[in-house]
Amino acid sequence: MTQVQENVPELMRALVTREVGSEPIMDIADVPVPKWRPGYSLIRVKAASINQLSNTIRKGGFGHTPVPLIQGNDGAGTIVTSERYPAGTRVSAIGGNTFGITEDGMFAEYALIPDGLVTPISANLKWSEAGAFGINFLTAYGAIQRAGGVSAGQNVLITGATGGVGNALVQTVSALGAKPIAVVSTEKKAEYLRDSGIITIDLSTDNVVEKVSELTDSLGVTLVLDPVGGPLFPELQRSLSRQGTLVSIGFTAGNTPQVDLLDLIAGDKRILGYSVNDESESWVSEGLAAIADLAERGLLKPRIDSTVTLANFEEGYARLISRRAVGSIVAMID
Repeated sequence: MTQVQENVPELMRALVTREVGSEPIMDIADVPVPKWRPGYSLIRVKAASINQLSNTIRKGGFGHTPVPLIQGNDGAGTIVTSERYPAGTRVSAIGGNTFGITEDGMFAEYALIPDGLVTPISANLKWSEAGAFGINFLTAYGAIQRAGGVSAGQNVLITGATGGVGNALVQTVSALGAKPIAVVSTEKKAEYLRDSGIITIDLSTDNVVEKVSELTDSLGVTLVLDPVGGPLFPELQRSLSRQGTLVSIGFTAGNTPQVDLLDLIAGDKRILGYSVNDESESWVSEGLAAIADLAERGLLKPRIDSTVTLANFEEGYARLISRRAVGSIVAMID
């Protein structure tokens, strides 16, 4: 066991969810610092992402949620106490399918996370960037693996491409040698991506099926990665090539899309679902190491739309649900 030479206080500031539902009740409170135990790392949290998962939980979208609860399933900070990592190590951490969902997470000054869900993070990343790294990029990495991986030069259609997960998908696809085709909802978002050299489809002016056909010589794409869902889903399905695969990762635009069964069957296409929270801790540990290596090599870096203080969390959620964000929204804990 290693431990930072500092006096860990008895109490810490935390954002506590008291009630979930259409009008969730959350407040800042002083609560006990979690006690370290073997197999876990006690982390001094510096930043944690405000994302769709935490918003869905606080809105009651996951059914019964035990309250009071400290949410925050994705964050970064420094090691205080750990058997695996030296004290003071900069780390990224995720909560898996438990922490920040049914047990206390990272919307607090300290968090206790299983060692396998923690990985050292590049000093190239600012704290705000590190706070939005783990879940987004591990989701991207896992969704690509779920589809069987990508090959050099392969066209991959990605929706919500300026959101936290979407931007991670674009970067990860590029880092693995494939060619992303980004789908966004506004001209402003399209300009940002085009300025970064990404082929982009702007839903305010373009038809997805027609544009994909134009870009692929009428062949369609072999892979679609979709963190959005909703009304666009049938067009994404029709944009697939024969025997193409669509991986559904999220549902920010709706969770009951239409599926064209004739197109699915006649085209021998696949529709898969993916949640990184269903992965084993051993896979997560390996996946975190893989994306951390890509970040260390300068191939992955979260785009940050905005930061808020923990006390101003509602500003972060308002920005999130506006769907105007270009990148991730992060709560700074210090």
